[in-house]
Amino acid sequence: MIRLNEYRYKEEYTYHLLQALKYGEAEAFRKDFQELHPSDRARFFLELSESGRCRVYSVLSPGEFGEMYAELSGMQKRCMHELNRPQAVHMLNKSG
Repeated sequence: MIRLNEYRYKEEYTYHLLQALKYGEAEAFRKDFQELHPSDRARFFLELSESGRCRVYSVLSPGEFGEMYAELSGMQKRCMHELNRPQAVHMLNKSG
């Protein structure tokens, strides 16, 4: 598990994730995103634009998103409004 604050190539890793997300490389993004510590996943997610977060919603499974969601704080409600109701319910059921 990678902790970005301890990782020498943090900027490059973050750039790689952004590029994979931007160009629709779902499997590459999923694999490398899941290598991050959950708190780093949450931090990365929160720094994305709304359209970037929507891309993450489409790439991660509800269970994968649920693991990261547990690390989110004040933006939880805002993020949930970006999801459609069935997707949000499914994600929350998988995280509990």
